[in-house]
Amino acid sequence: MIKFLGITAFKIFVTVLFLSSFSINGLSQNNKREIKEGLELCYRFKWYEAEELFAAMVKENPLKPDGYHYLSGIYLWYYLGSREKNDFNDFVSYSDQVLETAKNALEEDPHSAYLNYLLGSNYMYRSVAFTREEN
Repeated sequence: MIKFLGITAFKIFVTVLFLSSFSINGLSQNNKREIKEGLELCYRFKWYEAEELFAAMVKENPLKPDGYHYLSGIYLWYYLGSREKNDFNDFVSYSDQVLETAKNALEEDPHSAYLNYLLGSNYMYRSVAFTREEN
């Protein structure tokens, strides 16, 4: 049963990462490039390089949810692979930042498909993480 859950979680995570590459319209060219580069690193399982890139995005734009979202995805992956409590806590911390910054940004642009995508995607990440944490 555990192995089945791991495979399912892996498929969900890879699918979300794949769909993420199609959901970055409305961003500056620089952000699009950084996100695409970071996702490509994730697809190649170069997690630490992707983490550095997304952390730099957070440092550059701490009020935007992008970097936090992709960092939360990386820490979700770490947690699903290791079941380490620290990875889970880091995931929750980044995910909380996504929710806060995206909701704040939606106040200025309530019809932003991208911001709504980030929120929906991050809530899906949370459902996977919290379900796994309970098992």
